[in-house]
Amino acid sequence: MEIVGKGKVKGAVWVARRVPDGCIGGHANQARITTFPHDDPEDTRFSADLVSWAKSAGYYPAHAEPEAFDFSAAFNPIAFHGARYGEVRVWDFFRRFLPSVEREYLEYAKGFELKQRMPLWVRPTRKVSLNATFWAMRSHFEGTFFDMGSDVGAGPYGAMMRARPTSWHYQGREYVNERPVAAQQTGWHFVAVMRRHLPDAVGGVSWFGVDDTSHGARIPVYCSASAVPAGWTRSPTSGALAAHSSASAYWIAGSTDEAHFSLDSAWWVHNLVANLAYARWTAHEDVTNEIIASEVEAFGAAEALEAKALALLRAGQHDEAAQLLTEHGVRAGQALLARWLALWVRLVVKYRDGFVIWQNASKPNGDLAQTVAQEVGYPYAWYAYIARDSERLQGKLAAPAPAAAAHRLYAQQLSTHECARAVCPLEVAGYPPEAAPEIEAEIEIAPEIPREPSRIPAAAAAAADPYPDPAAVARGVARGAALRGDAAAGARMGGEASSDGRTAGAAAALSYGMLLAAVGCSLLVGAAAGGGAVHWAEARRRADYARASSSDGGCAEYRAF
Repeated sequence: MEIVGKGKVKGAVWVARRVPDGCIGGHANQARITTFPHDDPEDTRFSADLVSWAKSAGYYPAHAEPEAFDFSAAFNPIAFHGARYGEVRVWDFFRRFLPSVEREYLEYAKGFELKQRMPLWVRPTRKVSLNATFWAMRSHFEGTFFDMGSDVGAGPYGAMMRARPTSWHYQGREYVNERPVAAQQTGWHFVAVMRRHLPDAVGGVSWFGVDDTSHGARIPVYCSASAVPAGWTRSPTSGALAAHSSASAYWIAGSTDEAHFSLDSAWWVHNLVANLAYARWTAHEDVTNEIIASEVEAFGAAEALEAKALALLRAGQHDEAAQLLTEHGVRAGQALLARWLALWVRLVVKYRDGFVIWQNASKPNGDLAQTVAQEVGYPYAWYAYIARDSERLQGKLAAPAPAAAAHRLYAQQLSTHECARAVCPLEVAGYPPEAAPEIEAEIEIAPEIPREPSRIPAAAAAAADPYPDPAAVARGVARGAALRGDAAAGARMGGEASSDGRTAGAAAALSYGMLLAAVGCSLLVGAAAGGGAVHWAEARRRADYARASSSDGGCAEYRAF
């Protein structure tokens, strides 16, 4: 159905068409009904004054035939923006269930070829499941021409969202960002399920969610429900069994809306998760995993719930069935709110300060080496972009030759003796104090080689962790600790966390008599094994102690390095 208001005149004109059985249709902020039969009331209906009002208002020629009336052409003609921002979302939905649409109407969806309109409905090659509908509504056009993960606007992490507006002008030419199906400005969304073979109380259910569809899960709200979760209203309260609230009101003190934050509000908590993912898109995969887990549980719980409700209805206990369905929706909503708040906390911990933080399960609680700050850096393509841009800045970011050589040595996984040659001049006596900052910058631990972030299919059924298995990394750390000597003696030196939160555990196991060469190698190899990094001030203190305890200089050849 499409409807247009009459402006200053009270009322509206409209047209509605029945989607044939076995077909699917779609709309996305662009009129799609063109011409239509005027003598088929079973499948097509329209307001009696539709054509006459369009003529009187100047939207249709006065002497044109009523049967030739084109609703879209009269009130919302297709143009570049309507196709690129609206019809492209229908195209994305259709292509998932009728693959030929992707190729046949690609130029139309781009907004380049608009003469051949896309059909109002199509017949899919497979059944459209509830779960497939959920994921179609989470699309960012992954893997298509409109995929936004590879242009410079995606940033280092391949973000699929862009700040509004979606178009802008530069030197007289217009440029556009895509408008994906999942959008950050979403207030709420739902998938309605209507099953006429079931009693009304259980046959109709709205799978309801808030905020961006791609960063939130949904809860079932049955049409017999008499209340909704408190955290999903304007007056939220916390707790899995929060008091029922069946009404909302305009904002008053103590309530929440889009300008008044509350951790008891499902909408606000979903915003916390989504906005973290927008800035660090690698977190999108974590959120996707949580959505999958949550909705798998929700589908299973709904199946068991509906079986109980049907039994009550067949026994004539209609009020009891409605109460059962109502309480399930309330509990599900409050539980999802708590789950998403916990997810946000985990994401803040995991992605803080540019690292990926995880727990080393092989270490006991309280051990400084238990928490690992993994340097994942940026994807290689982004480093290449930075390097090219550095030339524009007269090589501002290019390192001098010694630093480049040290990085090459690091990448080649040098032996202890070679490693010592590269780093021990940091502590060689006789260097002027004013040279120390420059030397430290030359030998700073290089970041680990980053990995390309994996893409999540729109119809994801599972998601893999793109980061190394913590157990495998822990084994690498353990091997490094064994090479560094007596762990018990090293522990007596103590291990202090660096000022920026990174663990100092990789160097905490050094023994008193360790050679300076081993100090330098431990810093480099330890970081490569995933053991974290040591603040340079702390490294200098420990290196001074190790040098004083050793008679080996070991670095006479560094000047020629």
